[in-house]
Amino acid sequence: MRFSTKIGLFLIVFSITGWIAEISSGKLSAILGTWICKEGHLQAVNGIFGDLSCGFNFDMILNSSFILLLLIGFC
Repeated sequence: MRFSTKIGLFLIVFSITGWIAEISSGKLSAILGTWICKEGHLQAVNGIFGDLSCGFNFDMILNSSFILLLLIGFC
């Protein structure tokens, strides 16, 4: 198997397992949010607790990254 094929296979497997782990638990986006936003993570905005206080949604960023890795792995 060529090296580029191994990298592509690794990216595909990594993105699918990461995506399944994120969907089943939601822990990856919470860890990413606390790592990037520090103490501003999960503060109340308009009475609703969430990651909107950082200005963006970590779930969407993480899922978009996994989809991008999956597409790169197929190329």
